[in-house]
Parts: sequence; structure tokens; C-alpha cells
Amino acid sequence: MKEFKISDYLGDEIEKILESRMIPYFRRSNGTIKVELSGNQFRRIVARAQCEKRNAQENLPADTSYWIPKVESRLDMAFHYPEYTKLIDFNQK
Repeated sequence: MKEFKISDYLGDEIEKILESRMIPYFRRSNGTIKVELSGNQFRRIVARAQCEKRNAQENLPADTSYWIPKVESRLDMAFHYPEYTKLIDFNQK
């Protein structure tokens, strides 16, 4: 398992995503998380967590989500989050 630093700001969102994808993890109290993912895979999880956090802050409709096109493909979004039919580029707003 690899260990990654996580912020308290995104920690809960990262956990929700890992749980929804049934990826085992262990969150430590020192601001790290152990998970069986590559650095690139974990970076994608963090990117999704940033989008989910922003969705909640801006109270977007249930069918709308921010996404980061350079990190997340439309195919991945459709597979993991079919409820999101409208995508807003995270970097455009």
C-alpha cells in the first residue's frame, strides 16, 4: 500500500469516493491515507474530491458536476457518475 498526504479540507470527500468505488484504505490521524493505488490513480481521486467539494459549496443541481478534463475522461465520468449529465469545466469558472 502507498501512503499519501491528504488535507483535512478534502479528506472526507476522498474517503467517500474510495468507499463508493470499493477501494480499501486506511486513514491515519497524521494527515495521511494508505491505499493500494498508483500516484496517478490517487491524483484522479483527489481531482474528483475537489470537484465534489465545489459541487456541494455551490449547491449544484443533482445532475450537474464540475470536472477536470485534463484529469478525468468523459468515459470515466459516465461510468462512475452516470447521474451527472451536465459537466462544467472546473477551470472555467
